[in-house]
Amino acid sequence: MTSELYISAENINVYALGASGNAAPVRTITGVAGPIAIDGNGNLYVNGDDGINIYGPNANGDGNALPHRTIVGAQGASLAVDNFANVYALNATIADAGAAVAVYRPDGAGAYHLIQTISGVWNPGDGNVAGIAVDYLNQLYVFQNLPGIIRVYAPPLSSPLQSPIATISVPTDFPNSMDFDYANNAYVGGDTDILVFEPALAGYNQIATIQGNSTGLVHGFVSVRSEEHTSEL
Repeated sequence: MTSELYISAENINVYALGASGNAAPVRTITGVAGPIAIDGNGNLYVNGDDGINIYGPNANGDGNALPHRTIVGAQGASLAVDNFANVYALNATIADAGAAVAVYRPDGAGAYHLIQTISGVWNPGDGNVAGIAVDYLNQLYVFQNLPGIIRVYAPPLSSPLQSPIATISVPTDFPNSMDFDYANNAYVGGDTDILVFEPALAGYNQIATIQGNSTGLVHGFVSVRSEEHTSEL
């Protein structure tokens, strides 16, 4: 099983999943950056100018990495992928009643189709909508900053979103990305640190902090590759 932590800022740095402290990356994917997500097969999803670009497992490169697929026209300020390889793209990171999540489903022939647009992502009185995540139970997490609050929604997801099944406060005002490993441990990216909780933030049992210059995490994005759970692409 390959388990890795991806941090996207100016480039994408890849770390061993158990890294902590001022860890050094095991490899760097240059020339590729932006909101990212990883599916259970190790495919890397990166928001691009023309759509969401999909790179194969173990993508590497010096600026010449090429996607093997693009979801043309799709854009996401934050991305997530569920166990069925459906791609979730948040369309806004502002306090805006128009913020929504678009969901794209693969058809098995290389194309993706919009199957749902989920409204009601932003709640009046909240801060900025900072991002989304999906765990291994296919629950949707919507998080805001100022203050740091994460709302959890159980499937099947309605539009607009109904009442969350949980509301979680995190010890950072700036959660900007989040993902889960095969044990449903949660990795929450802030401005400069990554906070790791088990399991799925229950009880706020923080088990690690990844920080320091080696992470390259300055307003970056966090995603986790964990192949014990593979997507059904």
